[in-house]
Parts: sequence; structure tokens; C-alpha cells
Amino acid sequence: MNTRSLVHPLVPAASAAPIRRVGVVGTGEAFQRLIAPALVRLGFQDRLVVCGLGPPPGDFPGEFLPVVDRSRLPLPALTDRGFLGPETLWIVATSPEWHVPYALQLADTGARVAIEKPVALDFREARRLLAHPNRDIHALDHKVFNKEVLRMLEGFRAHPDRLDAVRHVEGLFLEPEGFAPGRGQLDTLLDVTLHLVQILAAALRVPGAPPFRLVADHVAGARHLPGPGQRAAAATVPTATLLRGRALRTQGDLPFRFFQVKAAGCSEKWIRFRDADGEVIAGARLEEPSAAAYARMLERLFRPAPDFPYTLAEAIGVGEYLEAARARAVRAADYPVGRRPEFGLAAPILAAA
Repeated sequence: MNTRSLVHPLVPAASAAPIRRVGVVGTGEAFQRLIAPALVRLGFQDRLVVCGLGPPPGDFPGEFLPVVDRSRLPLPALTDRGFLGPETLWIVATSPEWHVPYALQLADTGARVAIEKPVALDFREARRLLAHPNRDIHALDHKVFNKEVLRMLEGFRAHPDRLDAVRHVEGLFLEPEGFAPGRGQLDTLLDVTLHLVQILAAALRVPGAPPFRLVADHVAGARHLPGPGQRAAAATVPTATLLRGRALRTQGDLPFRFFQVKAAGCSEKWIRFRDADGEVIAGARLEEPSAAAYARMLERLFRPAPDFPYTLAEAIGVGEYLEAARARAVRAADYPVGRRPEFGLAAPILAAA
């Protein structure tokens, strides 16, 4: 499966204005678990407005304003409060099908816009963002801002010869919990495996590196069964995925294998780059608390010139790749909570280094 090059000439230009206020569209799990704690940690709780269909549950920082007709932002009220324009960062954290419509509304106001993962469910629609005259639109993936990931990426940039020696990449993302009853469900290929692919793509874009394309050789998905005592709902989308593919480069193909499981009964998350002898050249554990990585990502967004390891166009390219991979995925047998689907995996992907 061929995709567009993930190295794209359109790089968002940063606003010269410092960020003084923050707006968030969406009041669900991402706001409650990641965004609100990160903004409080960074001292923005009194410079925050939150928009959505209804307010977040319980106490929350900032002021709440409802959206209009379930799809439009209350622009007059936001203008009156000074929450539009280049000194405001807006984070779009709704259901993915609403990411692009809200991002376009905000881009029209001249605000800096950041979109939660995945950028969209229809990536043809997402490409409308690249044609918008507002060049200050960004894609969010907090796992790329994990402390060990950033250290690894900096190492590749300082010593690009280390990347030349990589012959295989593997990643593991095990989460103990499955989808809780009543929680919205999103195919984990687009939601979780995306983290691993985005980290890989960021590593392959070192200065001077040639363009690359990702292909998928084998994609499989499985769903977790309901858990005892309402621990997990019956999954309606894949909750475990195996992705085998290659990065096509002028210096040779780079194979990779990513394995991800929800309701695995344990937590283990990492990515590793190995040489021809199987030795780990570089790697990162992905266990850092998400709120800490999210705050680190927001700190970069608050700068006059945000310093991201990837562009919006590259994030959309990763999404297009996974969207195409999802279309050809084979379904494996459902698996019980606390176990892992087999997928015919060899042992090394599950073994600690």
C-alpha cells in the first residue's frame, strides 16, 4: 500500500504574538484527564474558556460557553471576552468527526489552533486545513512529547549516522484497561497505534534525510470481550492491533512491527530501533504520565514559534496511511480481558529488552 510522502513542503508559520489565553472545544475524557490538568499545571486556569454541548462534570477550570445549534462556536461571546485572535490558543478535543469543522471555524478568526489526535476520521477533509490561509494550525500527539521520545529524537538529529544503522523498528503499547461501559469507542489503530507511527515518522525526518513513504504489509485487529463486573464493555471496534510495514527510503526499506492491546491486564509501552544484529540503537519507554507529556507539548505551543517534531501535513500523512491500512485489516478472534490476542506473533516483541 503506497501513501503520499510524509515529508511535506507546507510547514505552518508561527504567530509572532505570545499566547495569553486558551480555549478548548470539547468537555470529554481528553479535557478532563489531560488538558485541564496540564493547563492548571501551566497556570492558565484563570485564562481559559471551554465550549461544548454541556459543561464538564464536577469542578473544572475556566468558564463554560455552550456551542450553538450543536455545531457552531459562540463567536460573539468569545469576541466579547477576548478569546479570539493570534494571542489565543484553541485546542479542538471533540469527537474526531468534528475536529476539522471546528478547527476551520477557529482558523478563520486568526487564532492558533491545535487539534487532538486523530486529526480527522476523513483525511481528505483534513487536507482542507492545509489550504487554509491561517498557517498556525497544529496536530497534537502528546506521546511524541514524552521525555524519553524527545531525548531519542534529539539524539538522531545530533547523530544522523545512528539512524542510518537502524534495520528494524518495533513498538509495544499494552494498556491494562479496556473500554469502560458508556465510553465512546474509536478504532485503536487510529487512536493508539497512531502514537507509534507518529514517533517513527518524526524520527525519519532528521535534517537532510530524503523523503520516505510508509507501506503496510499486514494489518490485523481484534476486540476485547466484556469484562467481569462491568470492568469492560463489549468492544464494537478493534481494541488490539498488529501492524507490520516498511518505510521506503532511498537507502533501503526499513521494516517495522507495532503491537497494541487494550485490556491487556498490564501496562508496557515502548518503541525500539535495532541494528542488523538486533541490538537496540535507540529507544524510549512511553510510560511517563500523560499529563506531564501533555503539559510539555502545550509549553511548546505557547511559544511565538512552536517547535514540533512534525508538521500538520506530516500528521495528516500518518493518518492517511493508517486510514488505508485500516481498510485492509483482517479480523482476529476476540480475546478475554486480561489476555492478549495471539496474532501469530513471535516472542521478541513481547520480551523486555
